Amino acid sequence: MTTSDAKTVVITSGVASVGNPGPTAYGGSKGAVESFTRSLRHELRHEAVHCTLIQPRLASTESTNPVIYTDWVTRIGLTVARLFPSIVRRGTERFLTDRT
Repeated sequence: MTTSDAKTVVITSGVASVGNPGPTAYGGSKGAVESFTRSLRHELRHEAVHCTLIQPRLASTESTNPVIYTDWVTRIGLTVARLFPSIVRRGTERFLTDRT
């Protein structure tokens, strides 16, 4: 792997493989993400893109917030993106334009 290789890491859950009564939507969505990642891995096997699934061990969380942010920079960035979507749109347009 070179430094120019793209690395995609997807965090998922064992419930995607096993299934449990109760968290049906959660397990279904994790299963879909796993299937998408595996398909992407096959499609990009000849490219410099590596797709990895991670199923961390079960942890008991006492979170009362529906979203847990990794850090304050991410929280601020996502808040700005929600309040000013035009900034995000302008910032990403340069990646979406055809450069041929």
